[in-house]
This record gives sequence, structure tokens and C-alpha cells, in this order.
Amino acid sequence: MREKADWLLLVDLDGTLWDHLNISELEPPFRRINDLQIADRNGVKVTLKKDMVELVRWARENNGVISTLSWNYRDKAIEALRAFGLLDLFDYHAIEYHPDKHLMLEKLLNSIKSDTGMSFKLCRIVYIDDRTIHIEKIYERIGKIIFLQAWIDFRNFEEAKHKIMRSLEKCR
Repeated sequence: MREKADWLLLVDLDGTLWDHLNISELEPPFRRINDLQIADRNGVKVTLKKDMVELVRWARENNGVISTLSWNYRDKAIEALRAFGLLDLFDYHAIEYHPDKHLMLEKLLNSIKSDTGMSFKLCRIVYIDDRTIHIEKIYERIGKIIFLQAWIDFRNFEEAKHKIMRSLEKCR
């Protein structure tokens, strides 16, 4: 964990980090096709969203703790991340096969606190997902974190980066 880390970036996978909407339905092993694509055993292709990868890398370089937050079979999602060469880009992986992301996030926050002693102000937790279906329960259970709907609240890396920077500057 980086010593200066002072904010948390949570990244959904399906439809957010990559274009496939349900990696859990695919059949490993995954094989790398090129820098941005993998395919499963049946030849189904999954393409990375380059702007999201760039955002995750930027967050790491700018004092962010990075975690997945995904409703998937953990082993399949981890294998896909490994095939893309992105597994170690994340500090944590909150991946469970149920829709209760608020519970995953609560467990993740407890794990980070236990591992590092760090806790985050709500205004320094940024969650990016292509869908809004989880945010209401997260707000109820955890509190009002920063939520950005991928591809709606921003269209590319630069827009996402600027929105995050503005939000974090407001919260010291």
C-alpha cells in the first residue's frame, strides 16, 4: 500500500472496465488477443475500456487506493483481470456473486482499516459503475460517497479525471 494514499477508487468491471456485461457467463481459460482484448474458451471476446484503464493508472499515481467492486464469480473476474495483465493494478478486489455491493463495500472498508489502519471520509470514496442500481443501497448503508456513472457522467479519461479531481479538492 502506498504511504500517501488518501482516497479510494472503486471500479465496477462489467460494462465499466470492459465491454462485456457479464464476465461470469464466459468460460475460462481466457487468452490474450491483443493489448485490449481477451477471448474465452468459446471465442467470446472481451474488450477493455482504455479510458478506464488509464483512469485506474492515474488514480494509483495520484494517491488512490484502488479496488474492484463487482457482482461476478470471483474466480472468472480475477482470471479475466490476470489475462489482461491488470490484476496487480488493483490494491483490493471486492468481487462476489450477489447484487449487494453495499455489503461488499462495507466488508472492503473494514478490510482496508484492518490491513492498514486507514479509513476514508465519504467524500474521498469514488465509485464508478455503468449502472445506478447499487448506489441507493450504498448511500443508505455506507453514506453519500462520490458516484460517477460511467459513460453518462463522463465520456472519457480526461472528463472522469477532472470530475474526480474537483470532488476530491472540495473534500480535505
